[in-house]
Amino acid sequence: YDNVCDATCNNCGATRTAPHDYAEATCTAPKTCKICDATDGKALGHNYVDGTCARCGEAEPTTPVKSESLDIFADKGTLADDKLSISWVSTNFSVKNEKNTSTTAIRVSDKDHFRAYASSKTTISGSKITKVVITCTSADYATACKNSLTTEGVTATVDGSTVTFVVDNGTIDELVIGATAQWRFNKVEVTYQ
Repeated sequence: YDNVCDATCNNCGATRTAPHDYAEATCTAPKTCKICDATDGKALGHNYVDGTCARCGEAEPTTPVKSESLDIFADKGTLADDKLSISWVSTNFSVKNEKNTSTTAIRVSDKDHFRAYASSKTTISGSKITKVVITCTSADYATACKNSLTTEGVTATVDGSTVTFVVDNGTIDELVIGATAQWRFNKVEVTYQ
C-alpha cells in the first residue's frame, strides 16, 4: 500500500476498504480525506441568511438590483377589447387585472386608483422579480390585497396602506393576487435582478 488510505496492495493486488480520515464537508468542498485528498459526497452549498452564510460567514454575492414603479390609475390603463381585463405596462414589468365574467364591470373612471373587485385576478409580470410593493388607498385595502396572495414562495407584510411581497428564495416572473375581497391600489413598485 502506498499509504493508509490506499485500497490496493502494491505487492499482491489485494484490496481492502480504505480507512479514510475525512474532514467534514464545507460550503464549497465535499468531505475530503486529510491524508490522500479523496472526496465523498458533495459540497454543502451556502446557506445565506440576511446576506451572510450561516455556515461559513461568507457574504452573499450581490446581484445588481433594479427597481421600477408604475402608477395604477383606472383611467390610464388599457382596457381589452372584450372589456374583461385592463393592463398597465412599464419598461420591465406589467400589471394586469382580469375580471371574473360574473363580477361587476371593470371600472375605468377612477382617476387616482384602480379598484380590484372580489373574484378578479391581478397579475404582476416581469423577469427575475425579487420584491413587489403595492400602495393601496387604505390599510384595510392593503390587508385585503395581502390576504388575496395566491403565488407560493412569497412572504407578504402590511405597513399602513403598503403591502410588500418578498420572494422567499430566488426570483419569480409572476406574482398573482386572486382577490377574495375588493381592494384598491394606485402604485406598484417592482424590484428585480
